[in-house]
Amino acid sequence: MADAFDLGETSSTSKAPGALQSESLGGAERRLTPRCASELPIRYRYLRASGEGRWVSSWTSNVSCSGLRFPADGAGEFVRESLGPRAPRIEVELDLPGCGKVIRCLSKVAWVQVRSGGGESDEIGVRFLDMPEAVQERILHFVQRRV
Repeated sequence: MADAFDLGETSSTSKAPGALQSESLGGAERRLTPRCASELPIRYRYLRASGEGRWVSSWTSNVSCSGLRFPADGAGEFVRESLGPRAPRIEVELDLPGCGKVIRCLSKVAWVQVRSGGGESDEIGVRFLDMPEAVQERILHFVQRRV
């Protein structure tokens, strides 16, 4: 059984290119931008009050121009120890095909699914905080080609 933390803030407006509100069969969909399932290499590190964590490698589960989903070891523990007046922060590096360079971005944790046992990593959803608009547009183009 998995625990879940939903730390997201949803806004009806977004500066992300191609922003839209979509719906799912299970009810209102909160994502504001299109996403696609895609396994892209990333690195991430948790930003704690005690300092920056070590870089860890992973692969995305899905991608949008506003954020990512990926397996992240210890995400549930990180969120539990970081709860405060703002969502916990995480830094990510994304290797987007055709971009020519690694994209580094500060992000906030939107939600976490904690996996209990079985050797599975926790799943984490992050929302970009300082992604340049030109890079958001490259990600949107990447997503739209795959949707």
